[in-house]
Amino acid sequence: MEDDTKENMISRTTWLRLFFMFIFGLLLVVALYVAVAVAFIQFGFVLFTGERRERLSGFANQLSQYINQCVRFVLFDTEKQPFPFDDWPKVAVAIEDQSPEK
Repeated sequence: MEDDTKENMISRTTWLRLFFMFIFGLLLVVALYVAVAVAFIQFGFVLFTGERRERLSGFANQLSQYINQCVRFVLFDTEKQPFPFDDWPKVAVAIEDQSPEK
């Protein structure tokens, strides 16, 4: 059992994984700040025009998928690295009309 632990501790793969976890953790923090900014911008559009911006909603959907991918990688739920090592997430489903009631 000690040999396995020692082998894991000196494994280049293990330390490389830690490096990528750190990078994707930082990207996750940035993505969360962008998500909050998008939420306030979308709120501003709804406040002043009464309507959501569909393109902004599509970007928000993609951003939430990216955040999910980063979290899954950092928490060892997957080995698949998110963007920029993979494609940027696509909108999986059409955004339903969820306009706020007037």
